[in-house]
Amino acid sequence: MTDYVAHEGFEIHGSLVLETEDNLEVAAHDPMALIKDVKRFDTKGVDVVVLSWSVQMPSLHAFAAVEATLGIPVTSAGACTVRAMFMQIKLEPVASAAGAILAPALRPGALR
Repeated sequence: MTDYVAHEGFEIHGSLVLETEDNLEVAAHDPMALIKDVKRFDTKGVDVVVLSWSVQMPSLHAFAAVEATLGIPVTSAGACTVRAMFMQIKLEPVASAAGAILAPALRPGALR
């Protein structure tokens, strides 16, 4: 996945692969374990941390704690999917405690 994202023009500063192929195991992963996982990375100069590339892995509950720990925004495949779905059906792409990607500050037009 990092190769794909890098090919799109993003600079990858590090990654951690859990090597779990069973989607049920991925879904059972403790999202709060992500708080410990991200502490392994040097995030100096990093704009955002992607907590999970998998929509099966729960990560939303860790967003606020990771953002507070790192001092930078976090996102995930699931949060980006929610944002895109909300926008597609003409709903405000805002959800409380769901990290910067779904924060009121990122409402369409809020950054103009």
